[in-house]
Amino acid sequence: MNMSLPFGDYKIVFVDELLTDYQSYASLTTASINLLHSARIIDQTLHTRRALGMAIASQYFGVFIVPESYNDTWLVVGIKNILFLLFMKKIFGNNECRFWVYQQMMKVYQAECDHLLPPLHLKDKSQSYPLTSGNNAQIFHMDPMLTPPHILELMELKSMLVMRIVENRLGNKELIQNVIKKLLSLAWINPSGESSSINALLSTQDFLKTIQVVSGKDLQDFMARYVYQPGFCTLNFSFAFNRKRNVADVTIKQKTLHDCEKYVGQLTVLVQELDGSFSNLLQVEKTDVLQELNCQSKSRRNKKKKIPLFTGEEVDIDLSHSDQDSPVIWLRVDPEMLWLSKTSIEMPDYMWQAMLLHERDVVYQHMAAEVLPNFPSQGTITTLSTVLLDEKCYYQVRKQALHSLAKCISISGDPTVNEEVLINLYRKLYGSVDNEKFTKMNDFSDFPLYFIQQEFMRAIGQIKDHADYTHRALYSSSINSSIITIIREMSMMIVR
Repeated sequence: MNMSLPFGDYKIVFVDELLTDYQSYASLTTASINLLHSARIIDQTLHTRRALGMAIASQYFGVFIVPESYNDTWLVVGIKNILFLLFMKKIFGNNECRFWVYQQMMKVYQAECDHLLPPLHLKDKSQSYPLTSGNNAQIFHMDPMLTPPHILELMELKSMLVMRIVENRLGNKELIQNVIKKLLSLAWINPSGESSSINALLSTQDFLKTIQVVSGKDLQDFMARYVYQPGFCTLNFSFAFNRKRNVADVTIKQKTLHDCEKYVGQLTVLVQELDGSFSNLLQVEKTDVLQELNCQSKSRRNKKKKIPLFTGEEVDIDLSHSDQDSPVIWLRVDPEMLWLSKTSIEMPDYMWQAMLLHERDVVYQHMAAEVLPNFPSQGTITTLSTVLLDEKCYYQVRKQALHSLAKCISISGDPTVNEEVLINLYRKLYGSVDNEKFTKMNDFSDFPLYFIQQEFMRAIGQIKDHADYTHRALYSSSINSSIITIIREMSMMIVR
């Protein structure tokens, strides 16, 4: 964003026995000495860079610009996380950034399932909100001394998700950056041209006014639902293809957690068809939605043709097991994660398999790998194995494919589908060129392979017997001997 540091210079001091990863002060960050690591330590690299990136973002919003009241904390931490996402995207890439957002959304969803989170901003002056009802009602107080630390962490993550939606509502991602620059310029210089401290206090109303000045948009309705009200929802999406009309009959069922108010708005659905990927907008109401999606492609039988993806890339997709009358290959719901929701889609196994193999959105690839163990077949095992061995595939997707393979082996009643599937895959990835039975020397130059190698032992240990669902590794001599052999080879490799 080409912004100078708010305090002129910046220093990081590494301190021993710091309670948190970092603490931010004006022009200074004290960081835990545990963040320092040798260049040979791979595992710590991602965590350290994320922590330092968040510390730098805190210099702008959290130290230089602070909330006017504790009620406005969501705004400052939300904007701080938007800056952090820009840092992540530049340092780690788009895939890592998108997957991190997906992970945080699922973390908030799990927390909302356990207990209702309070609104991000309380409008009434009492500054309290009932999380439960009845005689033993739990009351949330908007007070820094009364808010549990885990609630603060979850509200910070939810603030980040809401700010991403604000960014989208503005219509142009550069507009939110212009808003941030406007807020910083107001904090740096007052109308008289002198340094000002009063503008370093940021309130929700001031933020809305700045958005209206920069973009001309009023977000009061949005604030009323996403900021002043609590809630998280689940979206269950199913469809059936109508061959006569060449449309997909779509059903969307929305369920809010803890009976909160339902969300209303437009939902993006991207349909991957034979002739390309097409975007559709569906209007979601408080009741179940029944709508039609017009298919832009016609079904084609016995005609081989490369299929264009959303990225513009053209690929060959095996459609032999698909519905020959339907042009729909797979679909994605809310691909930009702009709803506070957990989305589930009802699709047959061949659609999930095609999505995992050919989709370029790592979030939906990961989702496909999670879902496929529900269809334990030889086709599923082949698909998961192919992705695991694919060096071009995102490493988090490959890790999930590995664990999904372990689940498929546990569920499958086929005696030929056993732990040897994973052992053989390990040999292919890490076996020596001369003899796959021996593990090759690891020079740690390939980060994804290193992280996947860590997961292999965990995945093998998760394999369970399909009959009584006990951990097979507890009594299987073949699994134990394979693991011991691999560990022995790795030990010899370290000694050499």
